[in-house]
Formats: sequence, structure tokens, C-alpha cells
Amino acid sequence: MADAPRRRLRRGVVVVLVVVVVAAVAVGAVLVVRSRQVTRSAEALCAQLTTAQDLDQSFTTLDPTTLDPQVTALRKAAQVAPADISPSVDTLAAFVGELATAVDDAGGDPTQALTKALEARQDRVDAVTAAGTAVQGWAAANCGLDLGRTGTTTTTAPSTTTAPSGTTR
Repeated sequence: MADAPRRRLRRGVVVVLVVVVVAAVAVGAVLVVRSRQVTRSAEALCAQLTTAQDLDQSFTTLDPTTLDPQVTALRKAAQVAPADISPSVDTLAAFVGELATAVDDAGGDPTQALTKALEARQDRVDAVTAAGTAVQGWAAANCGLDLGRTGTTTTTAPSTTTAPSGTTR
């Protein structure tokens, strides 16, 4: 009968160990999930926009060593953008990501691939321009960041002279 208290003690120890292990696994899982959650904030968006600041110039050169990190930063910007600017950043990041992917996948002349990608998405240019303008304004107001030509347009007065067809001025 002395074995019965020992068995109960062992069972108690085993039960306590199982509970401790289950609790440790649960706490670990919660910590991992929380560490992977993205915090949407102006500061986080400003940091990503700073990294992507010269994206327009990188699209001009199509140099993957500068273009890829900036496209990645813009995609991350979409993940951390606060609610007030998130739709515009999402629109811009999706469009730019599609262009970069099209250029990467083309395998030939990157400039020609970019031209074709832009032509295929011509119907979205107005929405993307509006999104770019909104992001540029938000970045200037909230980050003190000048994103340059992103989403801006220049209006010039139309010429009063006409040139014959097929000639250049």
C-alpha cells in the first residue's frame, strides 16, 4: 500500500509537467504570432517610404540592384500604412509591384518590357497617379519627405503654332 501514494505522487508530477509544457507552448505560440504582427503607424510608413524614395529614378535606369529593394520597401509600406493613407499606398504598391514583376519576367530588353507593361495597364494610370499624389502629399506632411516626381503632373500651356504632320519642333 505504500506504492499507492508514490503512484499518486508520480501521476501528480506528470500532470503538473504536462500542464507546464502545454502552457509554455501556448505562451510561445502567442509570442510568435504577436512578433509577426505588423504595426501600422506613420513612423513605420515613413521609414519604408524613405527607403523607396528614389523609386522613380530606379524605374528610369531599371537597375535591379536599386529597383528591387525599393519595390520591396514599397510593398512593406503597404503593410504598415495607417488607415488614412492605406488605400493609396496599396494601389501604388500593387501597380509598381506588377510593373517590376513584368520587367523581371520579360527576360529581354527591360525598357521594352516596361513599356509593354505600362501599355497593358493604361486603364489604371489615372487611379495610380491619384494614389501617387496622395502618398506624396501624405509623406510631405507626415514625414517631411519629398518623394520627387511620384504622382505629380506638370501642366503647360498648349502651343499656338502647329507643325506639319510628320515633323518635329
